[in-house]
Amino acid sequence: MLFEYPPHNLHPNAVRYGYRLCSWHWQQPGNAEIMKQESARPLMLKATAAISKGKYAGAEDLLKQAVQIAPHYAEALLLLAEDYEHQGKTQDAMDVYHSLVYSQGWGSSINSSPNTSFRYMLLLVKANRLKEAGDMLARANRSFTITTGHPIIADIAPHSQDPIALEAAAHLGLGISTQSHMSSNTEEQLHHIKKALALKPDSKEAQAAYQKALQMPA
Repeated sequence: MLFEYPPHNLHPNAVRYGYRLCSWHWQQPGNAEIMKQESARPLMLKATAAISKGKYAGAEDLLKQAVQIAPHYAEALLLLAEDYEHQGKTQDAMDVYHSLVYSQGWGSSINSSPNTSFRYMLLLVKANRLKEAGDMLARANRSFTITTGHPIIADIAPHSQDPIALEAAAHLGLGISTQSHMSSNTEEQLHHIKKALALKPDSKEAQAAYQKALQMPA
């Protein structure tokens, strides 16, 4: 992977159970929430298998059951948003991404991950909701700055009203970041970087990311 959020040395249980970012450190959720997520986890794993076979409607049913058991199960919610995208249910996907990004009083590494913001951002751009898309870019930059000291994307302004520039930023963000609980998908990341370059060929950050991606093992 090119970048990981949160840092790779975060305790494994923080990724598995979901820790929320608060006052510059990660806090463990209550035992009750952990138990709910453990109960829902088999459903999420079945949904993952269903998605791998292209059975998106079946996966949707399983994931809805999972989040009914554990409404704050960010990993299941993220998978549900992706499943909606596979089915072309864009508004449903956007609603789930919104609930993840703007969670109130709960959260995890997934909620505050720039990768989640960029997934939502790409759909917002395609829906021509450019101000909200810019807000997602600003949010991703803030989150990344917390752990690295610099924004993840600097050469495209969040307040830009240029849909091409914002779409390029979303693809670039997805190309250079990944979820900490997921295995790196170099092919998918390279696809997004190429999309960013096609949209904004003068982007030095996209050019640098492309060169770095070519050096990554397949």
